[in-house]
Amino acid sequence: HDAEHSLFDEVHTPGMGLYEDRVNIGTRTDNLKMEVSDLSRFHPQWLHYKLSANPEYRIRFADRAWKHFSGTGVFSPDSALKRLNKRISEVDPAVIAESARWGDAKRTGAPYTKNKQWLPEVEKIRNRFIPLRMNIVIEQLKQAGLYPMILAPEIKNLNKILDESELVFSSPMSVRIENQNSKGTIYYTLNGADPRKTGGGVIKGAMMSLNAVILNIAASTQVKARVLSDGQWSALREISFINQNEDYSNLKITELHYHPPDFISGTDTTLGQDLEFLEFKNTGNNSINLGGLVLDSAVHYIFPERSLLPPRQFYVIASKPKKFFNYYGMLPSGNYQGNLSNTGEEILLNDPKGFELLDFVYDDSSPWPTGADGDGFSLSSSVINPTGFPGDYSYWTLAVVKDGTPFADNILTVPEPPGAGDNGLLTAYPNPTNGTVTLQLETDEEVSRMDLIVFSVTGKIIRHFTIGNPGLIDLASFGVPSGVYICKVTTPKYSSRTAVILTK
Repeated sequence: HDAEHSLFDEVHTPGMGLYEDRVNIGTRTDNLKMEVSDLSRFHPQWLHYKLSANPEYRIRFADRAWKHFSGTGVFSPDSALKRLNKRISEVDPAVIAESARWGDAKRTGAPYTKNKQWLPEVEKIRNRFIPLRMNIVIEQLKQAGLYPMILAPEIKNLNKILDESELVFSSPMSVRIENQNSKGTIYYTLNGADPRKTGGGVIKGAMMSLNAVILNIAASTQVKARVLSDGQWSALREISFINQNEDYSNLKITELHYHPPDFISGTDTTLGQDLEFLEFKNTGNNSINLGGLVLDSAVHYIFPERSLLPPRQFYVIASKPKKFFNYYGMLPSGNYQGNLSNTGEEILLNDPKGFELLDFVYDDSSPWPTGADGDGFSLSSSVINPTGFPGDYSYWTLAVVKDGTPFADNILTVPEPPGAGDNGLLTAYPNPTNGTVTLQLETDEEVSRMDLIVFSVTGKIIRHFTIGNPGLIDLASFGVPSGVYICKVTTPKYSSRTAVILTK
């Protein structure tokens, strides 16, 4: 349909004018009910209607509906009027010719003219349809359970409501989160996470307050807030505060997959160079604005403007995004141009002003980890939050699994057997030790063998093997320095861990 019956405030069949309900047409009982009986009649609104039966979909849709109807959102009256006026200015010169065609030659009786018909209709849209239509649609969405009943929190600066989704600042500022409802609790995060857990409830780490929240913003920060009242959530209110004078000291390169092997599946071959990727991590406690950074030399990539990387999160840039998705099941953050050399070359990262942030050369020969050179492993930082120089071979180790760990720390996640939990008591003796230590797991049943993982305090896996119970290990033989190490054991029914101090 060419929408010729849209924007009328009065009924023009089949349009219903100002009060037309396009939200609930799947539940109507008259001849205008939406019916789809086969694929030939399928359309997006039918898919939306069927998805609306899912509570999580309704929450996500309601969040977006609130965002676009509120403040300066795209469906707000002011935004709609701006779009209308822009289009009017574009077609205004052609209206006289169009009225001669359709308002005169194509009709009988008195001709339609620009001044008598077109301009009055335009004014009706400006003065009646646009000002009134938004609240009508919101009520229709509420009727369908697709719009929040709880008011979203407001975020203010100096008593001014901040409607924007992004705000650039150059000096520290104070903002206030306020609950607009008569009751309820504010839940908020500063790390880019939604305080509402998927499926309901509150995510771990979300902060809460029964009163207004005062935040002092001195670094790039993603504020996300909701109100929870009587088991119902408000829409998500979020603002990205972007520091004009960004601190990049906590942006680290944590993975480099420069020589993946070719991947063969049946008769299809994916070239290894199509699975290359680079991974950066924000190791700090505040978001980092990556916008305008330039990756150059070996490969080329410009980070999109105002791309905030939350604390402890990753940004992965791939050689071929589609190939990356097909292989890893994840969409990369970006797509660089070119390919990494299999024999080593320079990696250069500059800030938006052209100043160097990172410049190093990787290598494929010893003492660099050679398993990354075509054997399926990536180079991963030796510790999960590195502080050293990536041009030093000791900065790197091999990924704990083949193909690397994009979007994750280089830690082997070993699934515990069903029913296993921290329900045993693991003891280590002597502790402290100068090397050899006996590990014994005390349980309700006899256990003769157990799976052991030895971690550093930074989370790096030192060793992973099977021992008896009790079992004797020699930490000194692992080539690690003096310090604290975590020993974790698991069996089909039990799991426990303990810290061991190594002194040399």
